Amino acid sequence: MAHKKRHEEHADESWLLPYSDLMTLLLALFIVLFAASNVDAAKFQAIKEAFATEFSGGSKLPDGGAGILPDDVFPADPGEDLDNPSPTPSDPSGPGQPDPDLVNLYNALTGYISANDMADNMALILSSDGVLITLSSDVWFASGSADLTADMRGFAATLADLLVENQKEHPINIIITGHTDDRPIHTATFRSNWHLSVARAVNFMEIMLQNENFDPRIFSARGYGEYEPLDTSGTPEGLQRNRRVEVLVSLRQTELVPTDIVRE
Repeated sequence: MAHKKRHEEHADESWLLPYSDLMTLLLALFIVLFAASNVDAAKFQAIKEAFATEFSGGSKLPDGGAGILPDDVFPADPGEDLDNPSPTPSDPSGPGQPDPDLVNLYNALTGYISANDMADNMALILSSDGVLITLSSDVWFASGSADLTADMRGFAATLADLLVENQKEHPINIIITGHTDDRPIHTATFRSNWHLSVARAVNFMEIMLQNENFDPRIFSARGYGEYEPLDTSGTPEGLQRNRRVEVLVSLRQTELVPTDIVRE
C-alpha cells in the first residue's frame, strides 16, 4: 500500500531577522543616550570600545577606530572638559549672567530706593543686558509735561553720581527712553506723544550730564510715545505707570577713542 508523503508547512519567519536588527539598534541607541546623559569617563570608554568591537564583527577595528562612535563626535575621554565646566547660574561672570559691576550697581540702587522710600515710584530689573531703571508716576512727570519735578532732578543727579563710581571699574553705556500715556496731545510745545516722550528722555539726560565726569558719547535718548505701555490706560494708576522714563545701564565692550569734549 502506497504511503503518501506528508509535507510539513513552516511559517515564514524571515521577518525575524530585520526585527532583531531593529531591536539591537534601538537598544544601542538607548544605551548611548543613557551613557551620554551620565558622563563617566571610564564607563563611557568601556561602552565605546564594546560597541566598536560588536559592530566591527567581534573584534576591534584594525586602526583602533571606534566604529559608530568616532573620536571626532565623542572624544575618547569625555571627562577631559570637565575641569572647565560651563558657568552655573551662581557664577555672575558666566554667559547669560549679570556682570559683578552691574550687580554692585543694582545693590547700590536698591539701597537708595529703600532708604528714600521710593519703591512705589521706581522699579529695577537686573539681567545680563544691564540694569533697567523704570521711573513712573506723577512724582516724576505731570500729565502732558516733560518738565522734571524736584524729586526727579534729585534722583537724576544721584543716579549720575552712582554711575560715575561704577564706570571707574568698567565703561558703561546709558540709554534713556521716554514713554507717555495714550491720551492724544497737540500743544504749542508738543505736536504728539512722540515729541513728548523724547523730550522727557532728553530732559532727564541733561540733568545727568551736569556731572562733568561723564563722557556725553556714552548717552543716547529715544522716545516710544504711547506704543510700549506697561499697564492698561483704563485707570489713573495705569496711566501713571505708562507715563515714565526708563534708564538702561549696560557695560561697554570697547573703549571710546579719546577726543576733546567741548561743553557749552
